[in-house]
Amino acid sequence: MYIYTHRTHLHCILTTRNIIFYHTLRFTNILFVLSRQWVWFVPHDIPGLVQLFGNNETFVNTLNKFIGDSRSPKDGGKWKYGTFLANGWYWAGNEPDLLAPWLFPFAGAQYLTAYWTRYLVNNVYTANGKSGLPGNDDYGTMSSWLIWGLIGFYPMAGTEQYIVGSPSFNNITINRKEEYGLSNIHIIAYNNTSVDNIYVKKLIVNGEIREVGGDEPFIYWNDLNRVNGGDVWLEFYMSDSF
Repeated sequence: MYIYTHRTHLHCILTTRNIIFYHTLRFTNILFVLSRQWVWFVPHDIPGLVQLFGNNETFVNTLNKFIGDSRSPKDGGKWKYGTFLANGWYWAGNEPDLLAPWLFPFAGAQYLTAYWTRYLVNNVYTANGKSGLPGNDDYGTMSSWLIWGLIGFYPMAGTEQYIVGSPSFNNITINRKEEYGLSNIHIIAYNNTSVDNIYVKKLIVNGEIREVGGDEPFIYWNDLNRVNGGDVWLEFYMSDSF
């Protein structure tokens, strides 16, 4: 059995004698993934996950370190083995980690989701990987993550929420079939989405301002599927600071 422990912020082994086996770099038998990776995969109750860490700051710092340590030592991380071995920290090529970079807004740090998703798009989904992907595509899993990362928001499975990230293009149009009652989606990024301008200072959704850095770091299903019809407009105002 595996249980969450406050001592390590990990899922640790609980033996039949109720002894907790603490470990830091040990493969578990839960779908070949390290326990430090599985701790972030709680898509059904992310606010509850944040509470397990005691406060927003601890959650943000732990998650930030988890992703940062997955880089090579020359880039400030701890992982020495590239893609030869399964990464001991954040592993972009494995499904349980796909949501992790998008969790920061639930603890008031959307700017870190902007930072890390843009970093991953530019540094992990590259020609150095297998066909430009960080792992097995699994019927389009990795490819779809890249598309969401590029357009700047990500679907929160089982909810009506899309988590705001950082668009990589100044103009994006998603054409959808009118016969299905779907409107086109226009994504516009002002002030240039350069390598420096990765932070969203303001987001206007169909004419309404969203407090991305506060309590509204989300786009909703109804925003993308307007009841009264008409095209969808998402206007991102980018900056080099948050």
